[in-house]
Amino acid sequence: MTDAIDCPQVNAKRFFCLECDAEETEVQDYIRDNPGCAGTDGECCVDKLRGEPLTFRNQGVTAMWDLFDEDPLPAAQHPTKSNANRRFFCYSATIRYLGGTGGRYKMPECVELHIEELYPRPCDVAPVGFQA
Repeated sequence: MTDAIDCPQVNAKRFFCLECDAEETEVQDYIRDNPGCAGTDGECCVDKLRGEPLTFRNQGVTAMWDLFDEDPLPAAQHPTKSNANRRFFCYSATIRYLGGTGGRYKMPECVELHIEELYPRPCDVAPVGFQA
């Protein structure tokens, strides 16, 4: 995964998956400018992030879980929390884990899509998503 790159397309800092976003100009420039980086090694950043132990606190709730392997807010312990809450915890904790601090950041599409698959929204609810 790239470091946070200023991206005019989203008017914010953005992380790219070196595998899934290999054709993006920003990724090609990143690999060229960072000769020590691994480049594309055939592994999506979702797989690289899987199992990372994360902690996130919001509105008096602290969650500690292994990313993509566990539910940040298990229903047995948090019966009132929705998938929207789970997505928020995953997005926010992942951005902090990647080094995002205080500003707006966009995660790689593959990570966002995976979180959406894990904690889907009802069909009649539009995604909030990242607003450019």
